[in-house]
Amino acid sequence: MMSERVGRTLSSNWATFLIAVVIASPIIYWGFDRSEPVTVLSYKLVPSEVYPGGKIVRELSVRRKQACVTEVDLVLIDGARVRWIYDEPVIASPGATGVIDNYSQPMTLPKEAAPGKAELRTVAKRICNPLHHIWPLVTNYPSIYFTILDPR
Repeated sequence: MMSERVGRTLSSNWATFLIAVVIASPIIYWGFDRSEPVTVLSYKLVPSEVYPGGKIVRELSVRRKQACVTEVDLVLIDGARVRWIYDEPVIASPGATGVIDNYSQPMTLPKEAAPGKAELRTVAKRICNPLHHIWPLVTNYPSIYFTILDPR
């Protein structure tokens, strides 16, 4: 009788262990999945000189390594070092992996932007697996510099 009880206890421990492994394995895999899901091929602003209130186009070319939902936040820093945050984030839905995606986003500079050397800072937040809803992948891209011309 004693050995029968021990056998049932061991088999229930193995079942518990297997269930824990099945549940924990994807969570552990997702936790270590912190690699950049895209390779940036080119990133530029056109034109490189613009008047306050004028339009610039942000052009981006990437190769996807993983399908992810992406939210992009943009911050413009004008010639007087004033930060202008673009309120509407750019959201890109996941696409096929291995292909090259080209994005072209027109942006209007604030009419009050000060002339001088300016920069555009870009931060991408990506969700590639369920754990990224809590701990997203965040990429700070190098700033892109351009000139805001004096309207006078």
